[in-house]
Formats: sequence, structure tokens, C-alpha cells
Amino acid sequence: MLVDGKAIAARVCERVASALKGFSSPPCLAIVVVGEHPAVAQFVGIKKKTGEALGIPVVEYHFPDHVDADALRRALRRLGADDRIAGIIVQLPLPP
Repeated sequence: MLVDGKAIAARVCERVASALKGFSSPPCLAIVVVGEHPAVAQFVGIKKKTGEALGIPVVEYHFPDHVDADALRRALRRLGADDRIAGIIVQLPLPP
């Protein structure tokens, strides 16, 4: 069985773009990144590019590898309480 990922992604983007027409201002997406990983940077870049193409603001929040787990949880709670943020992606991998 072959799966055409690009076609599926295009359909999802069409559905998201259609759903966004009902918003007075576009929702904002927060991406939380811990550490420096070249592959992660590429994945985040793809997400940002897709968000921008759909008119969705995407904001990155970077933390060092040695961030305390409690500090990261507090930051996520603050983002979750922010009315401007409609969604949060915690980009994997996370350090132990």
C-alpha cells in the first residue's frame, strides 16, 4: 500500500485554511524546543513555513538542554494560559 503524504498534507492544509476563515484573527501556535538539534531545527522550520503559508503566526520558545523540568512545566502552563496561544507543540526529543 502506497501512501501519498504530500496529497494528505495538502488536504489537511485545505481543511485548516477553510476553518481559519471563521476567525477574526488567526490563532497562534507556540513551538517549545529544548536543546539544539539540527534535525529538530528542520522540523520546526517546516512547521513554521506551513503555518505562515496558512496565515498562522508561529512562535518558537527555546530552552537549553539543562532546563529544569519544573521550569519547563511552568513555562508550558504560562503558554497554556495565554489567550493569544491556540496550540502548543512540545518538539521531541526532550532530554532525560
